Amino acid sequence: WSGRVLPDGRERPQNQPNNVAYIDASHLEAFNYDLWTKHGAAGLVRTLMRQGYMPLFATDLARERLDRAAMLVAVAPARAFTDGERYDIKQFVDGGGIFVCLVGGEDVRSMAPLLADFEFTVPPSPVAPNESIREPAPLGAKYGGFGEGSRQFRFYAAWPVESTDANAQQWSVWTDEQGE
Repeated sequence: WSGRVLPDGRERPQNQPNNVAYIDASHLEAFNYDLWTKHGAAGLVRTLMRQGYMPLFATDLARERLDRAAMLVAVAPARAFTDGERYDIKQFVDGGGIFVCLVGGEDVRSMAPLLADFEFTVPPSPVAPNESIREPAPLGAKYGGFGEGSRQFRFYAAWPVESTDANAQQWSVWTDEQGE
């Protein structure tokens, strides 16, 4: 850490939330670093800024970095997280941090162990002929809401998310176009 300065969201005026949000840039994520091009991260960055966060790209997930942040966002990483990174992310969340994982069936295999740490799964796609699991059906573009008030979401390409937690609560139910 010699010579590096990390923003510290813990040092803020009283009653002001930690506003440091890191976007993981250390696991070959599926976004373009040229922010304003197709598949660029500008929309995500602007959305975080509109919500009062200071979005930064994290070139590593060192514990010291996570300790100073309020949020970590992972965008379809192609490289798996190490056991140490998974432990640090779990500690980050257990300590009140927010972890947002943007991943679909086509790129979930590298995220599967980390998702399992939080008792979630996203069925992978494509499925190899010798695998005993079933190919998931993509949900396509989806728009909906959850909870009271106006909390809404929009997905360009949604995939099923499952939980292995027996006490998990389902927040939204999507139906096909016939209402079934």
